Amino acid sequence: MPRSAYRKAFVALPFALWASTASAALPQRTFVASYGVDTNACSLASPCRSFATAISKTNPTGEVIVLDSAGYGPVSITQSVTITAPAGVYAGITVPTSTTGIVVNGAGAISVTLRGLTLNGLGGGGPGIDFQQGARLVVERCVIENMQGRGVISTAAGSQLYISDTDVRYAAAYAIDIEEGVATIDRVHLENNAAGVLVSSFSTNPVNVLVRDSVASANINWGYAIGVVPAGGSARLEVERSVAYASGNDGVSVGAFAGPAVIVISDSRIIGGSQSGIHASGSAATVVVSGTTISGNSRYGLEQDNSANLSTLQNNSLQQNGLGATLGSILPATLQ
Repeated sequence: MPRSAYRKAFVALPFALWASTASAALPQRTFVASYGVDTNACSLASPCRSFATAISKTNPTGEVIVLDSAGYGPVSITQSVTITAPAGVYAGITVPTSTTGIVVNGAGAISVTLRGLTLNGLGGGGPGIDFQQGARLVVERCVIENMQGRGVISTAAGSQLYISDTDVRYAAAYAIDIEEGVATIDRVHLENNAAGVLVSSFSTNPVNVLVRDSVASANINWGYAIGVVPAGGSARLEVERSVAYASGNDGVSVGAFAGPAVIVISDSRIIGGSQSGIHASGSAATVVVSGTTISGNSRYGLEQDNSANLSTLQNNSLQQNGLGATLGSILPATLQ
């Protein structure tokens, strides 16, 4: 090896060791507070003021802990981290016009948890949470409201998204928009948004979403729906023990797309909508419904058209829907 190459190697080695040592020296837990200062060390005794600064001083996979009630500012997250506010502490993020509350965009297998946060768009701004890249995002005990765009959007290929015990309301677009990966939505309330949960696919990657023990109430369009599915792609939405109430359009909807779109509804309530309770349209659309009450919708309880596959285990309750219980060809389903 030439002498110059040896010299470069010996110069680079101390730098690499320093970088590794510096990363290891970062604390596992940092703290933010209303009285904090971003030039502080972000320790319990000397907290920082913003999430962004605290994350920069936290070891990857570490935690940022909120000490008291305040606003802590929008943040872009590129490493594994947990941001947590204890019950009874208000940890706010104001989302101004044309900005995003929280962006998760980290290369590799990063895992992010957001717990106990309140994101307020003040009638502008949005999305509230934008999951662009990463392995896993967990959203627990959060409130997302008044977004001009979506409440939560996930476009992270191959990702896992978990949302639980969270409210999304007054979003001018969809409350939760899933376009990639696998998602579980558990015990959420979606109120007065443009729509509740929308599952779409813009690639050939399959998208699979489970909604469980949740309520979509008074949304301008659908409670739960599948949107775009291209040729070669697929989308599946399962709705269990959940409610779509007073939807401005159909309570549950899947339309005609190039790729297969499947909705399975079980043990749920689809009530008081301005159109049909459940609507399947197009030969690529499949809906299976069982153990569900569908009542008080302005059109039909179950509506099938354009060669869609709509089937039932015949154990549903269809009552007082404005134009009748069913329209189209409703097939008997079997347990599989």
